[in-house]
Amino acid sequence: MSGSIAEKSVSGQALGDIVGVSARRVNQLVKEKWIPKSARNTVSLKEGVQGYIAFLEDRHEKDRPTATDEELRAERARKLRLENDRTEGKIMETDAAFDAIDKICATIRIGLAALPARVTRELALRRKIEDEVDRILTAVSAKLEDRGTLLAGGEDAETAEEDDYG
Repeated sequence: MSGSIAEKSVSGQALGDIVGVSARRVNQLVKEKWIPKSARNTVSLKEGVQGYIAFLEDRHEKDRPTATDEELRAERARKLRLENDRTEGKIMETDAAFDAIDKICATIRIGLAALPARVTRELALRRKIEDEVDRILTAVSAKLEDRGTLLAGGEDAETAEEDDYG
């Protein structure tokens, strides 16, 4: 027996039997230039197997999702979660939240501004109460401003509340 098995030429049917596909599929791969044709209706066994392996590897690479595909899927999932959370009332727009807080704070400020007159008619005591109310409102205003800036920048609300309210 002369030559190695790798040097043999085989029919498309024989190569198909070896790699587990039909002779018709082998002919398609020859037409697509994955498997080189050696002589009339034959292919080199070695080049035929190598060509079929190259075809499988190429198909595997094309079927594998790219990083861009994964990023796109992740972004779509993120948008869907946000949309669902908004629909279920779990989240709201930052501007709407700030507007609600502003309205609540205005109500508190109006109520506290009337407090000294409700408590006493004595002007010195009224001034003391007004000064304390102003000090508290100034501190609350500064905290709200700080929190709003942090939250608008994407910082976690729990992290934003860690420091002391003094």
